[in-house]
Amino acid sequence: MKKWIIAAAGVVVLSVPAVLVLALTLAFFTVFNPGAVGKGGAAICLPSLSAPGGSLTVAASDGEEVALDAARMQHVVDLLEGAAQAKANPKAQLILVMGALAESRMRMYANSTAVPESVNYPHDADGSDHDSIGLLQQRPSIGWGSVKDLMDAKFNARAFLGGPEGPNGGSPPGLFDIAGWESMTPNDAAQKVQGSATPNAYGRWEAAAKQLIAAVGGGGSGAGCAATSASGEGGYPFTEPHPITDGVGPRGCPVSSGSGCAASTWHPALDFGAACGTPVLAIRPGTVTTLSGYWLGITTPDGTEVAYLHMFMDDVIVKVGDTVSVGQQVGAVGNAGPSSGCHLDIRVTTLGSTDAAVLSLPHVGGSSTAAGYVDPQAYMALYGVDLGATPYAA
Repeated sequence: MKKWIIAAAGVVVLSVPAVLVLALTLAFFTVFNPGAVGKGGAAICLPSLSAPGGSLTVAASDGEEVALDAARMQHVVDLLEGAAQAKANPKAQLILVMGALAESRMRMYANSTAVPESVNYPHDADGSDHDSIGLLQQRPSIGWGSVKDLMDAKFNARAFLGGPEGPNGGSPPGLFDIAGWESMTPNDAAQKVQGSATPNAYGRWEAAAKQLIAAVGGGGSGAGCAATSASGEGGYPFTEPHPITDGVGPRGCPVSSGSGCAASTWHPALDFGAACGTPVLAIRPGTVTTLSGYWLGITTPDGTEVAYLHMFMDDVIVKVGDTVSVGQQVGAVGNAGPSSGCHLDIRVTTLGSTDAAVLSLPHVGGSSTAAGYVDPQAYMALYGVDLGATPYAA
C-alpha cells in the first residue's frame, strides 16, 4: 500500500481591507474589496482540493493512530470544500477537521438503531450513540439537520461552522455563532460547538488535523482557488460594492427576441447590478485587445482575457493597444447588446494563459458554451479578491 511523506507547507496571508456590506431592499448581498477578509480575518483563497491515493496515518498527541484510506481522505476534502463555502479561515478549518477526527476518526457514521434512515446513504461505519450520525456525530433530533443532510460531509462542515449564512440559523449554534471563538484555543472552540462529555477530546488531534489539511492542499479560506497563487494583482470592478445578480451556470432566457432567445441560456460570467453610467474599473492589468460592439477584452500579461460586456462604446475610455492597470477606469456600466437592463457582465477566458495556477482552474459550460471560460470568482480568488456572493449556487 502506498505511503506518503508529508513536507512542510507555507501559507501566504495577504493584508486586507475591511469587509463591505451592501444592504438592498429585499436581500443582502455581500461583496468584498480586493483581498477581502473572511470569517475570522484571513484572506479568502482556498486551493483546489484533491484527495491523494493510498493511505495516510496520523496520530493524536497521546499516540493513538488513525490510518485514513482514500475514502476517508475524500471526507477531509469535502469538509474543507464545505468550509470554503462558508468562507472559513485557516483556524476555523483546523477546528472543523479536529472535530471530525475526535468525533468519528474521519468516518461517515450511520446509526441503524436510532436513525435507520441513515443506512440508506453512503457510510463507513455504523454507530449507536444516541441519534448521532455523520462525520461530526451531529444529531437530527436537536436540529443539526435532516438525516440526508447530516450524511453529507459538506453539510456537516457548514452546520458545524454556522453563522448568519449557515444552514441552521444559529440554532444549534455553530462556530461562527459563538462570541469570541477566534480567541479560544482550538480545543475549547470545538468543545463550545460540540458540547462533548469529554471536553478535552479535540486538542489532542490538532497536529494530525494540520497534517491532513496540508496533505490535501488546504489551509486558505474561501472558495475556488487553484493549488498555488497566481502571479500579479487584482481588484474589484467598482469603487463601491454592487450585488451579483446572475452567476455562472444555466439560466432561463433573459432577453427574448422575435425569433427566440437573444441571449445565451448558459451563462459563463458574473453579472453585477449597477446603474448605467457607473464607472467600471479594470480587475486585472493588461493590454486592450478587443473592442467591438458591446465587448471590451483586456489580455493580461499571462495571456488570460478578461472581458467586460454591455458597456456602450461611447462610454469606453480605452482603445485597442492601450496598457491598463488594476483599478483604472475603462468605461461605464451600460445596457448595450442583448441585455435585460443596466449591468456589467465579467467573463474570463484562459485558453491563452501561461500561468499554471490559472490553467488549473476548471472550464465551465462544456459544449454548451465557448471553450476556455472559467468562473470569474475562482479566477479572482487567485489574486486575493472575492467578487461577492452569488444569489444561488452556480
